[in-house]
Amino acid sequence: TFTVHIQTQGKGSWTKAVYDYMLSLGPARQPIFKFTSRDDTGVLTDGRVNGPDGQQLFLIDGPHSAPTQHMSEYDHVFVCGAGIGLTPVASCVQSVVFHRWLFSIGKCYPSHAHFAWVVSYRDVKAYRW
Repeated sequence: TFTVHIQTQGKGSWTKAVYDYMLSLGPARQPIFKFTSRDDTGVLTDGRVNGPDGQQLFLIDGPHSAPTQHMSEYDHVFVCGAGIGLTPVASCVQSVVFHRWLFSIGKCYPSHAHFAWVVSYRDVKAYRW
């Protein structure tokens, strides 16, 4: 079972385009539906691999390690998060600051850490703490 939850970011956004495309694959006015397809013999089966344009519906690539898993192996690091990806970036900041305060004697890795968070200006108010 594969469930997709999409929070659309409004008219003209790529998330709205994905939402509209997914809705176009199912019965009219039904936001929840099961993908089906016909096999080579014409029998209706559960699941679908390709969309109406012949392109693969989903491509899930992975598994990948945590993006900051090896952060402590480098002298300088740059960590970038986007949108709700602020959570792991904030966790990295907390880890680096705590580690530096706890072990402030001698060399500490990373010795320099730069953090960036990318978000649409219209969404900034939603992330105010």
